[in-house]
Amino acid sequence: MTWYITTEQGERMVLATLPDVPLGATSLTLTPTNASLMSYLRPGQYYLTPQVEMRQPGQMIARVRLQLRYRVQGRKR
Repeated sequence: MTWYITTEQGERMVLATLPDVPLGATSLTLTPTNASLMSYLRPGQYYLTPQVEMRQPGQMIARVRLQLRYRVQGRKR
C-alpha cells in the first residue's frame, strides 16, 4: 500500500508506504518518506490518495474500508 499527496495541478509525491498488509488487519502503520511537504501544503486543495497493489492479480479480492485519522504538526522556521 502506498499513500500519495497530490496537488490540484496533479503533481504527486509518495507520503508513506507499507510493503505487506497482513490478512485480516484492522489497523495499519505506514512508514513515512520524511520528504518535505512545503510545496504541497499551500492555500488551496490537496488530496491524500491510497494505492493498493496485489501480488497475485486476479487471484485475490481485496476490500478496503478507510477510516482516517490524521495527526498534523507544524513547525515555525
